[in-house]
Amino acid sequence: MLSRDNPRRLEEGMVIAMEPHVNHWQIQDMFRVGANGPELISSKFPTDEIFACG
Repeated sequence: MLSRDNPRRLEEGMVIAMEPHVNHWQIQDMFRVGANGPELISSKFPTDEIFACG
């Protein structure tokens, strides 16, 4: 878990799950930390809107 007081630093090659909460929904995106910045690796479907099924 990342927080302001956490001494752990992100390093190249690490993968991080960003899990923002939207209302009561939890949306997760996976990023790989690269030399030139983050790379989205969970781009199977867009997460800018709530995914609904049914």
